[in-house]
Order: sequence, then structure tokens, then C-alpha cells
Amino acid sequence: MKKITALLTLAICLVNSAISQDNNKSKEVGLYFANLNAFGLRYKVGNEKVMFRITGISLSAGSSATDNGNGTTQNSTNAGIGFNIGLERHVKIKDQFGLYFGGELSSSYTNSTSSSTGSSKSKTNTLGAGLGFILGFDYTFKSNIIISAEIVPGPSYNYNKNGSAKTGNLSFAINNNSAGVTLGYRF
Repeated sequence: MKKITALLTLAICLVNSAISQDNNKSKEVGLYFANLNAFGLRYKVGNEKVMFRITGISLSAGSSATDNGNGTTQNSTNAGIGFNIGLERHVKIKDQFGLYFGGELSSSYTNSTSSSTGSSKSKTNTLGAGLGFILGFDYTFKSNIIISAEIVPGPSYNYNKNGSAKTGNLSFAINNNSAGVTLGYRF
């Protein structure tokens, strides 16, 4: 963990010094939506070619109740939070339309609870980490309002703990949580 923290600190310092050498520094803040039940705040700093981004407070939540038809009901809830950092390179296609690509480190924590009528509760905690490839497009309105759409496929590792059972899985996927839309304001 100390090595990861030191590596992330070094990466942030290198990116910050590289970006600060350019006089055309820009910042962007926006709302990020991964699907209808996950959103976050995104902050970007950089110049017109390279931007460092932090997506924090990636919150997700859900709840469901299912009638099993035999007098029992299955209830489940989940809540999660994530934190992502990345670096993106911008390529202008037209005056208001551009392409961007780069890399992103992601982390997440999810808590899920499930219970049936007449049975005990099951609680699962999941820790996740991943490395993604950013590929997106952005469109600028009135020089400071930006809407962008992206996908971030890549490998991820999830560690699950359910009572005394512990599992881990490594996956590489593109799913609905790896696609998102950001509505941002550049200043």
C-alpha cells in the first residue's frame, strides 16, 4: 500500500509539473454519470493537449424486493463508492469536437445485503481495483460548457468477503459501468 501511495504521489507531481509549464492552463469540473444509478464529480486540470483527472465520490446505490410466489420475499440493497485518477490526451478534430484517450487507475468499495422472509441476512463487502484505457469524445458549447462520452475498458480485480467466505476474481470487460457521460464546465 505504501508503494502504491508513493507511486501515485510521484505521478501526480510529475503531471502537475509538466502541466504547469504551459501558460494555457485550464480546469474543468463536472458531473459524471456511469448509468442511471451511479454518478460522481470529476475534476480536470491541464492544457488543451493533456489533462489530469480525478473522479471522486463515485456513488452508486440500489434496492430491490422480489416476491418469490411462495409467500417469501427476497430483499436486497447495495451501496458503493469509488475513486479514480487518470491522464488523458486530447486531439482536436474540429473547433468544438475532439477525441481523447489515456489511462486511469480505479478503486471501489461496495456493500451488498440480501435477505429472505424467514431467513438470515447475507452481507457481502467488495473491494475493487483496476486499470482502464480511456477512449472518449467531447463537444464544447459556448467555449466553456462541455459534454463528453467515454468508455474505459480494462482489467480489474475484485476481492469479496461474505461472512467467512473470501473470493477474488480478475476480469477484463466492457460493461455499463465502464461507459459514462460527463457534463462539465471549463474555466
